[in-house]
Amino acid sequence: MNLPTTLLTSACLCAAANAGAAEWSAAPVLNWTLDHDTNRLLTTDGQASEGGYLQFDLLLRRATGASSLSLQPHVEWQRYTERAAQNTNNQSLRAAGSWRDDRSVLEAEASYVRDNALNNQLADTGFITGDTERRAKDAALSWSYERSDRNTLSVQASYSDVGYQRNQAYTLLGYKYPSVAVTQSLEWSPRTAMELMAYASRLIPEGAAADSDSIGARIGFSRALTTRIHAFFSAGLSRQIVAGRSESASAAGSPSQSESGYIGRFELTRDHVNGRWRLFAERSISASGYGSLVTRNDVGLSFDWRLSPRWSATFGLRSLRNDDIALSTSGERRRYERAEAGFGWQATRMWRVNATVASTRARQAESSPLVAGWNARVSATWSPQRRLVSR
Repeated sequence: MNLPTTLLTSACLCAAANAGAAEWSAAPVLNWTLDHDTNRLLTTDGQASEGGYLQFDLLLRRATGASSLSLQPHVEWQRYTERAAQNTNNQSLRAAGSWRDDRSVLEAEASYVRDNALNNQLADTGFITGDTERRAKDAALSWSYERSDRNTLSVQASYSDVGYQRNQAYTLLGYKYPSVAVTQSLEWSPRTAMELMAYASRLIPEGAAADSDSIGARIGFSRALTTRIHAFFSAGLSRQIVAGRSESASAAGSPSQSESGYIGRFELTRDHVNGRWRLFAERSISASGYGSLVTRNDVGLSFDWRLSPRWSATFGLRSLRNDDIALSTSGERRRYERAEAGFGWQATRMWRVNATVASTRARQAESSPLVAGWNARVSATWSPQRRLVSR
């Protein structure tokens, strides 16, 4: 039995156990998008092209006073005027559940994704290609226990299994990535809190490539500066070990490589009557499609304004850089920068129209040229109110 069937069967069995006391609901979302891109693949000789997208999502949810279960299938069709090989049909299925009692919360989530690497891998690997398919299986489990009104302990565990199909232009490696984290949160006052977090993870790439281990810890502080302005800051240390456990490495007697560094996150948000703005910067350790761990530096700024009851505007800036750890691959440094602005119009209660213009720049390596392109898109979204199926 494949994963999507397993998720669907499990959700149905769990939901049927207490169907009489549950509230069932369904919320469909349908989206049409048309765009024009001057350099979709971000290459030095890129050509302009147009694209069309049709997406359908359905959120099925069962809720009681102490638990909730949800199932969310997603399908998407993408078509382009240039390079028919980029045309693709994407699918995903996500199942989630949460259970609560007086002091604890247990949450579980599992998903299966089959999509084209054109739209999801630039930030992770630095490549853009329309002829590579990604298949990802993810699962996560978290448990939080309220030891007192100001003391909460949380444990999170996750597992990812990622593979690539029809991979011709890039040397991508599928991988498995288990991780676990423990977080202790302490609330000093109604406006100030502290958290301590420790984590461990292992990247297991396909083939003869060596495994990579990562461990780290950080301390963080959150503060409500005013009723609308909130700040969070955390800093810590991490250590990555690229082991010589592969057959080729063992035969050559290659020692393990290690690298230590800092990790951290800063976030400042302000909520106001007509919208919200957010400034963030984060340095973390993440898995990449090249079968290695990377240090990810992510900085961004975003604004959301409600201009009127029907009109809204958005603006965002983002700069991302991935650095290979311990020269585990080629030592490349991949960069990605994006600026975008858009308007939204709530035409009716169920229909919304959005128009967005974005400029993107990327560099594959330090020695590679900086390539750029811009994209304009218009989308229409049909999102009816959540429908109660039964109680």
